[in-house]
Amino acid sequence: MPLYIDVPLTVFCTGNRYLCIVCGESFTEEIPFKYPGTRITYRAANWIKSFLQQKVSIKAIQELTGIHWDTIRKVQREIMDAAIWEREDELKKAGYKPRILAVDEFALHKGHS
Repeated sequence: MPLYIDVPLTVFCTGNRYLCIVCGESFTEEIPFKYPGTRITYRAANWIKSFLQQKVSIKAIQELTGIHWDTIRKVQREIMDAAIWEREDELKKAGYKPRILAVDEFALHKGHS
């Protein structure tokens, strides 16, 4: 998230890399301000979330921020997953049980399952 217009903000940080002497696997320390699964900060992720809540397209956010499309999509996916889980919990608490199962026959003919 830039502090000034047209001036990208880059954060450099150091971390230790370790090698397990038993299995040979290497791993690094977690960066505390890095948003999980991405290479952006929590601040940038919240900035992207605010754009998504205002119904700004991923392409527009990408052009505005310079953040990769897949990174924005990961943040959007987490928002959608949280909304689905919340709705699922509401339906479970209300005791909702579906009565009808619909099948898309055209999709079946195209080979979808």
